[in-house]
Amino acid sequence: MTRVIVLAWMVGFFVGLTVVSLSFHISIDDFKNVVLNAVHTMDKVNENRENAKVYRIVFNDVEDVKPIDKFDECKPLPNELIIKPGIYIYSGKAYKFDKEGLYRILIDGKIREQRIVFKDNITVLLSSIAWIHTHGNRDDGLPYFKLKEKAKHSKLFLTCGYISKFTHEILNELGVKSRIVNGCTLHNLTGYDDGHVMIEVFTDGKWILYDIDNNCYFEENKTPLSFIEFWMALRNDENFSIRYLAKDIRVDTEFPYLYYAEIKLTTERGLKNWYKRVVEVPRIYYNGIYYYTTMNEKEKEKYERLHNVKYLLTKYLDYKTFINTFYNSSIQ
Repeated sequence: MTRVIVLAWMVGFFVGLTVVSLSFHISIDDFKNVVLNAVHTMDKVNENRENAKVYRIVFNDVEDVKPIDKFDECKPLPNELIIKPGIYIYSGKAYKFDKEGLYRILIDGKIREQRIVFKDNITVLLSSIAWIHTHGNRDDGLPYFKLKEKAKHSKLFLTCGYISKFTHEILNELGVKSRIVNGCTLHNLTGYDDGHVMIEVFTDGKWILYDIDNNCYFEENKTPLSFIEFWMALRNDENFSIRYLAKDIRVDTEFPYLYYAEIKLTTERGLKNWYKRVVEVPRIYYNGIYYYTTMNEKEKEKYERLHNVKYLLTKYLDYKTFINTFYNSSIQ
């Protein structure tokens, strides 16, 4: 149908250009070659769409999605990043997007369409976002709506704070309670590993910490850890486990600290040691203020000196008050 429309348009255009060619001495044969090349290009595009590869990704699993022959009540693929489970048509073929996870349509090895199917599994949703994201900074300046648009067709290259904010806004749109959290170091500042931003999600009656930037969350005795539990596990050298949300490309090859990241973050031991550095002081963002705590006055003074604390944007709470405010109160 598309080809018919294009051909009809070209015929009309050809007639009009014939008149013009008589005035400007443009060769009709040359124009005919242009038309034939355009038709050939259209055929090639349609051929490529016929050869689309569709697959679903969740955690570390990749599953091919084949077109189905018989289908009822199918709909065109929605033009939204996050969609409901269903049967959708792409390029005249129907595909079952009936399981939660990230779905990709590849043509010539490139992402043509990308959708997250979500019903109620928060961890699968976050796995999908982790698969879309790769650590970098080329997209840090894009507003939320442009990031959502790009994510339908491409990877996103964001640093930890920006991917955490992007995830927080997606969860907010879906009515899922979440908050931005971050850690700060008490070591000498380097300018690139002085802290780290993550997201905490309230699910199943508990706050659970997710590090979308590093594709993971954390468990102890098979129980997911909250931010404050993770902080305590780091302080006490507890043997917590790192559970991975995705196994995608970890760092953008154009990112300035690519080789540093390869050294520090590619092994579990290296990642745990890095967390010990960047999460020495926990902070939770709430109502425009970062609330933080320490275990003693010495740590508090060192943090405030190192990070040049501005009291209009940050507020100290002793450990007990911090726990009661963010984990045992109506704020949660």
